[in-house]
Amino acid sequence: MKGILYYILRAYVQLGLRFYFSSYKVYGTENIPKKGAIIFTANHQNAFLDALVIVSKNKRITHFLARAEVFKKPFFKWLMSLINMMPIYRIRDGWNTLNNNEEIFKACYKILGGKKALLIFPEGNHGFERRLRPLSKGFTRIAFGTLTEQPELDLKIIPVGINYHNHQEFRTRVSIYFGKAIDVQPFYSNTDDHNASLILRNAISTQMEKLIVHIPEDQYDIKFAQLMKMNPDFSNLQACRESIDNLSSTDSTTSVEKEKQKSFLYYFFRFYYLLPLQLWKGIASRVKDPVMLASIKFSVGIFLFPVFLILQTVLVQIIFGEISVSLGYFLIGLILPLLIRNKP
Repeated sequence: MKGILYYILRAYVQLGLRFYFSSYKVYGTENIPKKGAIIFTANHQNAFLDALVIVSKNKRITHFLARAEVFKKPFFKWLMSLINMMPIYRIRDGWNTLNNNEEIFKACYKILGGKKALLIFPEGNHGFERRLRPLSKGFTRIAFGTLTEQPELDLKIIPVGINYHNHQEFRTRVSIYFGKAIDVQPFYSNTDDHNASLILRNAISTQMEKLIVHIPEDQYDIKFAQLMKMNPDFSNLQACRESIDNLSSTDSTTSVEKEKQKSFLYYFFRFYYLLPLQLWKGIASRVKDPVMLASIKFSVGIFLFPVFLILQTVLVQIIFGEISVSLGYFLIGLILPLLIRNKP
């Protein structure tokens, strides 16, 4: 039953992502083995929306780790379990909770030992900056721990890059890149466990940097300001990487963001969905972590907006008594989000 619910929920999330993003492009799916143990390692810039954009475009049933605080309420704990999400505990969750990670690691060993797929965000935290942060050792511990239990297992790591044009905008663009699979066995054969972990982390970090818009930390402020002047499409990885390579490292002039001119469709959309947007405004004001906004916005949107559209369509039918009028109203509400485009 849980497997059926997983596929239903994943299909619904896929549909929701089509409405949420104006452009949703995926590259390198041919690098994903159809069977066998896999660890996906991805950059982390947009809370659990990052997991959804990867899982929805990946034919493999994928388990993934998320911050434990998401699981505090019973309903969300149940919902997260349906999409194979498991909690990972951090120091901020309390020292006494860290022991729970031992059970989570064992669950990961079992998943990979069963030749299934696991998604990990090895940066250990999320953030808006256009760079890859240092990777934690958690994913190497899981990889090597799995091979300790099953030394002959063919375990591979697939680096993943997620590139949002704008992390928080509705109808923005995103591109996902699946890199070539990396065999873990040659790294595990190293006799020095700490050194093997470091070598594997460096290898994965190098490959992940190639799959995202990465601005080196020591030049970040200058180059990011210069790049913003070019009004780039951050979902266009190749164009952004070429621009970064050609940037100077001495110009410290900051950019001035131009105000975007809103279209008629934008204002019509806000009028049409006035009530749910006002409700979302109230919800957003309570979100303390700005990186969580887009994920919560998407989650609220895929449930709130369809309910609103159905209820208001029923109201239109009651008022006008014409099925053609209410059907037309429903179709307008359904198509309207797809017409909105956010340009660079």
